[in-house]
Amino acid sequence: EEVKPQLTIEEIKRKNEVLRRLTAKYDDVSLKLWRIENFKISSDRESSNVFLTDANGENFQSNSPKTIGKIIEFWTDEFKTALAEIEREIRENA
Repeated sequence: EEVKPQLTIEEIKRKNEVLRRLTAKYDDVSLKLWRIENFKISSDRESSNVFLTDANGENFQSNSPKTIGKIIEFWTDEFKTALAEIEREIRENA
């Protein structure tokens, strides 16, 4: 049986801090995923709206249900991918 070397207190503290940050990030992305999955798109083109602003202050706005649906689909996929990556990092550092 392989014996793992014992961690120093400083190594344990560092590992704990890394895990704390990763779990906070995981919780944040989980909340974003939950919010986007519960977002309802109205078909009347009046109730739903998406407004994006880039780093240069350029804006894009749409009330198209199809456009909003594609953005939500993209964000959902991104959040799920991010959660899987964060979970992998948590497991590596646990």
